[in-house]
Amino acid sequence: MNKDHDESRRPPPHHEILCGSAKDSPPLYQDLPSAPINAEAALNIRSWSLPPKLAWSSHNLSHSEIRTLAPHYSNNADALYGMIIEQASYPPSYYVQIHGKHNETQQSGAKQTKEEITDFFFRINISHLLGPLGSGELISLPNNKRGYRGTRIPRLVPGLDDLESRDAVFEWCQRYVDDAAKVKSFTLSREVLNFDTNKLYQLIRSAITDTNYCGQVYITFPSTHCKLIVYSPCRVNAWRVNAWVRWFCYLSFLWVFIWPILIFLTSRYEIVKSVFYYADSPYSDDPNRACQVMSEHEWFRMWQSSIKRAVSTKVNTGDDGVLPEEYRTTTERLLTHSLETNNPSENIIGNRPDTRPFNSRFVSNNERWGNDS
Repeated sequence: MNKDHDESRRPPPHHEILCGSAKDSPPLYQDLPSAPINAEAALNIRSWSLPPKLAWSSHNLSHSEIRTLAPHYSNNADALYGMIIEQASYPPSYYVQIHGKHNETQQSGAKQTKEEITDFFFRINISHLLGPLGSGELISLPNNKRGYRGTRIPRLVPGLDDLESRDAVFEWCQRYVDDAAKVKSFTLSREVLNFDTNKLYQLIRSAITDTNYCGQVYITFPSTHCKLIVYSPCRVNAWRVNAWVRWFCYLSFLWVFIWPILIFLTSRYEIVKSVFYYADSPYSDDPNRACQVMSEHEWFRMWQSSIKRAVSTKVNTGDDGVLPEEYRTTTERLLTHSLETNNPSENIIGNRPDTRPFNSRFVSNNERWGNDS
């Protein structure tokens, strides 16, 4: 997100104790169907896709960082440049994550233990709100800003002559390939700007409050595929991306000694990023603000009923699941039916609820959170 965003407008800590105990189930609720989604917005929902998977690639646990050791990216500037251009056209995967939990105290004789109970946990993919494929802006590090330009520490030199952004990107690709260092890396970052998380946080929190849920609520905005790192194909880099080697270093605390060595061994190029603008202004209350797809409030109106339903029915998609668009449309149909039958006390999940596991009913395999395929 925009680091230059005014401090006073940053979102509050993403947790909130709403009230008392959460042992009781949230009550059923009534609501009106959300505003209908227009055809263009519906098309954008379907148009989002993950960046293409690269050869010789791996990722960290959260999928925020993708790494590749493919030799041709370190030996051929045209191959590296072509890959960067293609990958830069894909936005990061962006989510709204909503987590509700409470603590229960267990008494066993004179001993008391506290257990954390998850009441609901789900994510909603909002990547399509960043615009269609290719809507990002590829930029390179300006000469007047410190950064890793094939150096071990951030520096102002070496810089480039005044070039168009894409010409500058190719020049940096060429310099990376020509670099004689055995241990080197080239990084493409993906960044989201002008998304008012503070506004959406407040809207979602108000919706959860309407359900009378009384536990702890955590609302966050995680993202995946934020960074792509090309490593030169050497043994040191092969070890640094190996999951077993990394865990061994973590558990044995060898990272305390190894990480500083890697920092000074690696010639780093971190001068290219793809910026995706949610809107042309960071402030959602700006009357002249234009969004790529829709405003935060418009998106909330679409999902408000579904968020309440997921909270009330204690949905838990697990760490790798999301609420798909089908869940939202199903919720709207149920609400419409409830109004048409003039039955305000009707449970929105129906009189005969489906008892199958949630994932098998609503979460499709191609929408698994963080899936690289």
